[in-house]
Amino acid sequence: LDILLDAIARARTDRPLRLVIAGSWRFVEDRNRYEELIAAAREHHSVDVEDRIPEREETAALFCAADALVQPYRSASASAPGMIAMRFGTPIIASNTGAVPQMLADDLSKWLVPPEDRPALTEAIEQLGRLCPPERETIRDAIRARGESEFGWQSIAAKTNAIYEQWDTWNRKHDRDIHAQHA
Repeated sequence: LDILLDAIARARTDRPLRLVIAGSWRFVEDRNRYEELIAAAREHHSVDVEDRIPEREETAALFCAADALVQPYRSASASAPGMIAMRFGTPIIASNTGAVPQMLADDLSKWLVPPEDRPALTEAIEQLGRLCPPERETIRDAIRARGESEFGWQSIAAKTNAIYEQWDTWNRKHDRDIHAQHA
């Protein structure tokens, strides 16, 4: 969060950005430090803090209204919020770590930045902010299509079925091999 707040504070755009931080702060140890970073970001932009987990309907509204989901991970294995954002067509700016690059694929990877690279994150935020509405809509369409093809229910069902079919094929072969040994 400190990386994101610093990048927002540095970002210079034609219009003020609105950052919504949604989630529980109960595990945040140094809240005062974050309050200082939020104050610095508020000098040029709007920062709203929702110190709670949004309800399902609110989550959908947040993703649909957002210009981007920004995830400056220091390290990550995968991103559940990223998968949700993709289903709503929300562009993602994220650190190039863990499974995030595979999640976005090549055509959306220009929005990946090195972990902890605050200037690169700031530049990506500014670049996305400079896009005209048709360019932003093209990105939304691409990310929504990727989300549907990779993380939609039909895709999940097909992948799960393929795993079961592989297991069933292996199991039948294994059973034949055991019967052949005892015959």
